[in-house]
Amino acid sequence: MSGTQHTAATRVRPVFDALAQQDPSGQSWIDPLLRLGNRAGEVDLPADPGWTGALLQPPQFDYGAPPPLDYLEYLVQNPRRLKWPLDADSQPRQYRPAIQQKRQALLAGNVPAQQEAIRAIRQEQAKGPDPALKGWWVLEGAASIDCALFFEGLTLFVEGKREEKSLKVHTNWYTRRIQLYRNLDCLRVLPGRGERYYLLAVVEEGTPLEGEARAISKDLQFARSSWPHLDEAAARELWSHFLGFTTWQQVAARFPEVRLPDE
Repeated sequence: MSGTQHTAATRVRPVFDALAQQDPSGQSWIDPLLRLGNRAGEVDLPADPGWTGALLQPPQFDYGAPPPLDYLEYLVQNPRRLKWPLDADSQPRQYRPAIQQKRQALLAGNVPAQQEAIRAIRQEQAKGPDPALKGWWVLEGAASIDCALFFEGLTLFVEGKREEKSLKVHTNWYTRRIQLYRNLDCLRVLPGRGERYYLLAVVEEGTPLEGEARAISKDLQFARSSWPHLDEAAARELWSHFLGFTTWQQVAARFPEVRLPDE
């Protein structure tokens, strides 16, 4: 079982299933959960513990969040900043011939290919983000969110880690973008998200991931490199929705109904 699958089976699903079973409305546990984030004091959380509405649906695992269209446009407008993805054998990834040809032309600086991509993205902007978005110019697809929690007026994305090697896993094409901050960017543009929205990372206590999480949660400029399409003000605004991290052990200590499998 890979690290990602093991984390889902032994941490993400047991924890959030237990919380939802204990209180399906979520109103008894969402506020204290948010406040476990090490950046909670820097985030604008209301002081009233009853500020959230009820959970609108059960926790959504492996939730597909559509890519930000403004980020897709940035990619096709800046082909020199892109790096062709590699396959498992460290060879340039091969796509279907028509897609391969268009993407090769884009990276070679072909202006008609670039203009075609920009037109297509702007047409999609009139419709809004779509997790099933298709097209050769879709250089970042939907993000898979470990756990998405939808409350009245609030949306929380949870990024759960246990045995993974690093929080700094980068995306394809633009390798300065890491998945953690990609997920927050997807939340920014998510259709129907709550007025208040946050991302929380949860890691295993006493692992290198905890130290890494502590360091990156203090580093706006590191996060900023994942959002090249946002200006400084917009990046700071998005940073204000990052709750930072907590540990699975802190979650279990705060909520007696939560048990952490040992396997």
